Amino acid sequence: MTLGIPTDLFLQIHVLLSLIGIASGLIVLYGLVTGRAYSGWTALFLTTTILTSVTGLPLPPFGFDPPRAVAILSLVLLAAAVLALYAFRPVGPWRWIYIGAAITALYLNVFVGANSIGAAFLGCADRCPRGFRCARYYGSAQVSPRGQRSDVGTTMSLRYQC
Repeated sequence: MTLGIPTDLFLQIHVLLSLIGIASGLIVLYGLVTGRAYSGWTALFLTTTILTSVTGLPLPPFGFDPPRAVAILSLVLLAAAVLALYAFRPVGPWRWIYIGAAITALYLNVFVGANSIGAAFLGCADRCPRGFRCARYYGSAQVSPRGQRSDVGTTMSLRYQC
């Protein structure tokens, strides 16, 4: 249980928020490059990326490790981006503070996502950087009383390993 929610469900929410943050962040990045302001996409990007960092903190394994350091750094950058965008309006130096903080927060979100995807789907959990949580999928199947494998009860579970 994580914050009263089963850990598997909490992890799925965390991953969904991360994917939404990455997708909306790429749209915001496109807008920054082309000089267009996508205010709705920007709000979605900032919100989901903040929630991604916040929901990553209570996940096991516990203790201060590199993923938590990345989450804290991301939260500091996102606070600067939100202040620059909404409190000070992106004019003068605040424009560059917003752009730099938002792009760096997007990079960190993509970095952590790529680390997890690489570990889970390419089977490189044993080669991930020391201290980083790497996702690896383990399958388990129910077996019938006669000893035959039954796909009816097949489940996937996500565990961290490094």
